[in-house]
Amino acid sequence: MHVMFNLLDEKERRVLAGLVSLVFLGLIFLFVFGFRQKMAYTRSANSLSRLQRELKTIAVSSKERQVEWQKWEQTQLDIEELKENYFYSEKDGIVQLRRDLQKIFRESRIRASDKRYEYSPVKKVEGIKAVRVRFQTFSSYNDLKKFIHSVEIFPKFLLLDKIDFMDVDSSGGGIKLNVSITGFFYEK
Repeated sequence: MHVMFNLLDEKERRVLAGLVSLVFLGLIFLFVFGFRQKMAYTRSANSLSRLQRELKTIAVSSKERQVEWQKWEQTQLDIEELKENYFYSEKDGIVQLRRDLQKIFRESRIRASDKRYEYSPVKKVEGIKAVRVRFQTFSSYNDLKKFIHSVEIFPKFLLLDKIDFMDVDSSGGGIKLNVSITGFFYEK
């Protein structure tokens, strides 16, 4: 390589030295500028991967919230269905409750006497009221079973609160009872 430089005259050597210097300065510039660009690229790539992880987390959280919201919407629909179909209404609920009880009494062949209706709000449940109906009856064991079954399968919310056995007629198979049933109303 040294022999090649000897073949060049002074002017060519200066031009070659200038070109080599220019190339060397260009390489230094590219190295310094490229290093900054590489660092910026590395920071951007790290930032992108961090943001992608955050986006995945947010997407999962959003999906969970969406599923939870859909459950709440379904719950609200279920509550509305319960109010409409299973509670008595405030407007004509007492009349409907009396009709329903008469229907149950007829189906189970129970005769109710001395009926008393007691109205009260249900503790710890806002918007729900209860009507407790107390009565006495004298019936056979089979009729009592039919009565209990009729109350249990009735589509409205009726609760058989209490049955007190007052007297059992061993000869005729009759049972004298004090019974308490509660019907539930929803205030709108």
